[in-house]
Amino acid sequence: GAYSPGYTLTAILSGATYGLFLQKDGSKKWWKIIAASLIINLVFHLGINTYWTTLFTGKGYLALLPTRVFSNVVLLPMEVIIIKLVYEFLVKRINIK
Repeated sequence: GAYSPGYTLTAILSGATYGLFLQKDGSKKWWKIIAASLIINLVFHLGINTYWTTLFTGKGYLALLPTRVFSNVVLLPMEVIIIKLVYEFLVKRINIK
């Protein structure tokens, strides 16, 4: 598709949110990983990205929301577990802390 500065802005904000929550010892704590992932999924993926999608597709916000809610609910636990596993792997292999 075409370049969209809106999606780029959302990606930047998502990365900044992970950075704020997980800096220093954040990746050791489950609640910080869950909180960051929840904010990103609820505010950025379901909120802002759905809005950008309505602008490009012409479909209504509420028409797009059910499938996006389903995918975010399914992906949220996987994201949390993968972030934790990658952090633990990096600590063991590369000795970052």
